Amino acid sequence: MDKMKSASVGIVGCGNIAGDLDDDLKKRHIYSHAKAISMVEALKLVVCCDVDESALRKYAERWDVPGQYKKVVMFKSVGMGTIQRT
Repeated sequence: MDKMKSASVGIVGCGNIAGDLDDDLKKRHIYSHAKAISMVEALKLVVCCDVDESALRKYAERWDVPGQYKKVVMFKSVGMGTIQRT
């Protein structure tokens, strides 16, 4: 069986749909982008972007995202080809 190729993922906007909607443990479905990404072994969330520095830092810490930017144009510096805007 072929190994699945891995992909790096970036998120623009660190609000509810990006990562906070899974806080209610009673929900049985995955609602946030970060949670869905974390469930796919071949995907790695490597950068996030938000103009709100507090939201950016909180999101990056919670989801263990190494790259954090306040401007989308910085994604190009890390070679991001596909960006999920929330």
